[in-house]
Parts: sequence; C-alpha cells; structure tokens
Amino acid sequence: MTKKVFALLMLSVFVLTAYAQEDADEWMMVNLQSGQETEVSVSDDCTDECELPALLPIEEEMENIDIEEEIRFIDFDIEDTLYDEQNLVPTRIVGEDSREDITERAQGVAKAAVVLAIAFPVKGSGFCSGVMVGPRLVLTAAHCLFSPERKGEEAKKVLVVANGVKGKPRAAALDRWIPKRFVVKKGKNRFIVDGRHDVALLVLDKPLGNITGIAGLKVLPEGQYDNLPVTAFGRGADKDWHSLWKSVGKVGIVHDEFLFTNLPVLAGNSGSPAINSSEQVIGLFTSDQHPLTIQGILRYPIPALGVMVKLRDKWRGIDDYPNIILKLRPSLINVIQEANRMVNQWEQRTASQSQLSDKKKKQNKTRSI
Repeated sequence: MTKKVFALLMLSVFVLTAYAQEDADEWMMVNLQSGQETEVSVSDDCTDECELPALLPIEEEMENIDIEEEIRFIDFDIEDTLYDEQNLVPTRIVGEDSREDITERAQGVAKAAVVLAIAFPVKGSGFCSGVMVGPRLVLTAAHCLFSPERKGEEAKKVLVVANGVKGKPRAAALDRWIPKRFVVKKGKNRFIVDGRHDVALLVLDKPLGNITGIAGLKVLPEGQYDNLPVTAFGRGADKDWHSLWKSVGKVGIVHDEFLFTNLPVLAGNSGSPAINSSEQVIGLFTSDQHPLTIQGILRYPIPALGVMVKLRDKWRGIDDYPNIILKLRPSLINVIQEANRMVNQWEQRTASQSQLSDKKKKQNKTRSI
C-alpha cells in the first residue's frame, strides 16, 4: 500500500468518524457587546412531540413599539457598508423564477419572517433572513454571523426587520446562541464550519415577535419529507433589503440532515424558514453549495463525504434540486424552549428591578418634600 493510498484511507476514516458523531446539544451564548460567553446544554431527544406551537400577533403591541425609535447599539449606516452583491455567487433557480413580493402584506406565518442586516467590526456588512420563534427570539443560519471575507470574524451588530408587516418594525440583537459544533476550525488562514449545525438564535432588545406572531416548529418523522411541498420566506441578494419574498418549491432528495429542494432562493435567503402545508417551520435554507460540489466540500468538509456515500445513487438528480434546507432536529426545539425560558426570566428580573427603582425614587421624593 502506497503512502498516498494510506493517507486517503486515514482521511476517510477521520471524516466519517467526525460525521457520525452527534453532539449538537452544546450551545454557546455570547453577548454581542461584552463578548461574555455562557455555555448551555440541552437534550437531543424530545420529551413530548417534537414541535412548538405558533402564536398569533398581539395587535395592541403595535402601539407600544415606536418603529421610528433609535435602535439600541445600531449606529452604522448600512447603505455605506454593503458588500458588492454583484460579486456574490447566487443560488441556482431551477426553471421559472416564481418569487412573489409580499413586503408589508404578509399573511399567517409569513409575518414571522424577518430580514437581518449584519455589521462586522472591521469592514463590511451582509444580509440574511430568519424567523421569529419567540417574543424576542430569532432563528437564522449560523454562518450569517461570521464574515467569510475575514476568516470567520464575528458580527457585532445585527438589525432585525419585519419587512412583511406594515411599518416594518425592527429590533436589535443583544445575544447570539451558536452550537459549539458549528465552528470546526478558526484560525488566521482558515475558517471551517460544520453545515449540519448551521443554525443560530438571536435575542432581541424588543419583543418583535408580539407584533409579527411566532412561527410554529415541527420535526417531521422520517418518510414525510419525500416530495414534500415547501414554502420559504426571506430576501434574496438581487432584491431590495427592505423587502420580503415568498418562494414555493418541493423536496426532491432527502438526506439524514439535509433536504435538497428546487426552491427559487438566492444568496441572502440563508436563514429563511422552510414551511410545510400546515404552516410549520420544518427547516432552514442554509446554502446552495451542497456537499456534492467543490465549493460545498470546501465549505462543509466534515459532512461532505458522508453525503456522498449516502446519496451515491441520487447524484444525477442533484442538479434539479440544488438548494439545501437543513432539517430541524430535537435539540434545536429544546434549545429554543430553553432560550425563551431564560429570556422570560430576564424580563421578569428587569421588570422587578425597574419597579423597585421607581419605588425608591418615589420614597426619596416624598422624603425631600
């Protein structure tokens, strides 16, 4: 056996072993301003059904949030820091471009879809999509929060805008939650991520979800993904970032973690919720660089070989379904529940502290009289 063959065999064993490992229940919560980190662990099994219910918008909340109010921590001019979107490699749209503009007139679960404007510390900004999964909680793609231009530089400011709702209410991100397994290697010259864990949560400074409504989520049983009709809501790179678009397609190829679809989506749609006919989020659009391309292997090296092996009899169909949805998994349902619980506790503490402060001010005023 030659040294080259032996090296290839060892590499294959390493990649397949890494691919087989399941450890997505360790998350890192990071405050975007202070950089303080907190580790959070959740179970990778569902205690009940693997789903979370949708919540309707609270109409009176619209009056409580001034959409013209200055957003906390957001002091950059997004128009002056854009990447040249002409240089982005768009996702392939298969067949007719049937996207529908639903800006400020979204209905149902589409109202919960949002657009993210993301600023990085040194230079540039980017855009992605997401969905409200709690009053202050956004679900999006993890790679949106790391700059590929600067080898994984982390976003420091994120503006979240509900472009489907009249008035386009918005909020700013305070914290981000990322699976620890997402970043495989981060160094001066390389930034490698694991596409199986390309999800993130953002905690907002305002309860935007009370205006948009909160999307329901569902981990479907195996066998229910085949030829599944799906709808995505978000904003592609060729559209105004103040807009929201609806895309319709279906699942063509099913993998353990990924769904290969013909959804007409582009760069900028990363984080767009994939919705089933019951208006439940069943996954997120994450990439057009699927693991059966050179770009996909470079971007997602760990799952690439596993996908090649599992889908070896379906490679010819990949071109008809080039755009990838990352399936929801039980650990994500659990971490969303935990994040909402922690945010609720934080709100209660803040309200109590505010009431105590007001009480002390009132007592001091009475004494001075």
